[in-house]
Parts: sequence; structure tokens; C-alpha cells
Amino acid sequence: MEKVFENLSNSGHIGHPTPTRITMNRMIRKAAVLLVTLLYFLAPFPMQAEKTSSSGDTMLDITLPDYIILHHYGNVTLNMSLSSQSVSEGENTLDVDWSGLTSEGNQLSSANIQTVTGNFVETTLANVWGVRGFSKDGTAQVSISIVNNRLESGDDSKITITRATLDDNNGNTGETITTNLNGIAKSRATFGNVILKLNFTYARKSGNYSGGQYKITASII
Repeated sequence: MEKVFENLSNSGHIGHPTPTRITMNRMIRKAAVLLVTLLYFLAPFPMQAEKTSSSGDTMLDITLPDYIILHHYGNVTLNMSLSSQSVSEGENTLDVDWSGLTSEGNQLSSANIQTVTGNFVETTLANVWGVRGFSKDGTAQVSISIVNNRLESGDDSKITITRATLDDNNGNTGETITTNLNGIAKSRATFGNVILKLNFTYARKSGNYSGGQYKITASII
């Protein structure tokens, strides 16, 4: 715009610019700048293109195998507790001659002393095995067998295992039982007992007896 006024002035059509004309020129320049700025901000911005997408559902199946975990102790020590005691077998009358020999009267024997303690002891080893895992019907078969029934202390003293059975704390007992298999979570494991019948008839010594062994087998039916 200034160039226009300058050309007009130089051509002689317009004289020297006056202060009023200079002010007007400045206002025109400011108006032009304002107009250009306004047009810039009013111009429509390009719209962002919408995202193109596609989705689909997928069904998932999982097949689990038969799987079982058996928990058990590798070694069990039984510390038997017995209290020594005195047993009165009643009264006895003996005839004694002057030489000191006795006659008549009663004599103690294995046939007439009181039993007090029996030769056989049935003991329950509480919660010494457990099972967990997967099976088609949610059950497992657990069995016990005696591998070695003799616990010895030297050559002349022994304890024998005469019977071994299982109990799952849910009413199932026997040498072989069917019990619940509730999955692999530890909190849902099934725990059970071992019941042993022990014969102390030929145990002659105190101390340690070793060598007895039983085996527990857990399987999917």
C-alpha cells in the first residue's frame, strides 16, 4: 500500500504526504494485517480421518490331561510311650518247712498274670499322605502295601507290621480306597491317614528298631 502512495507521489498526481495521510496509511496497513490474520484463523482446518478397524470373537478350549500328585513322608519315626508300673496279682499263701522249702501256694506264670499291655498295638499316623490333580471323574485310587514287615534291633528282637490300611478322613478306609481329587490347588488337596497294626510279641529290647517299610500308590482310575 505504501508503494502505491509512493508511486502516486512521484508521478506528480499526489503531493507530499501530510500527517493525516500518513496516519491513514498506517491504519490501512494495520487493518490489512488484521484482516489477513482473521482470515487465517477462520479458514477451515482439515478434518482428521476416522480410524478404520475390524474385530472378531475367538472361542478358546483347553484340554487337561490326567495328572496326579502324591504327597508323603519319606521316613516316619514312632516314639512309643510306655510308663513302668507295678501290678498286684492278689494274695498268695505258701507252706514252708524248717529247711526253707516251700510247697502248695500259687506261682506266677504267663498263664495267670494280668495282661496290662497287649502284644498288638494299632496306631494311626494322622495325615501322612495327600493327593491332588486332575481326573475325568474327579477321583483317584490310593492303595497301601507292606514292602517289609520286620523292624529289627539286632538278630533276636523284632517288631512286625501285621496290617496296613488307609483312611481319607471322609469315610473311605481299606488297603485300597477311592477318594476325591479336587484339582491341583494346595488348598483343595485330600489328606489321609495310615493305620498300622504292630506286633510286639518278639520285641525283647528297648531302643531303635528299623527296616519296616510300606508303599502308597496313587493312580487315576
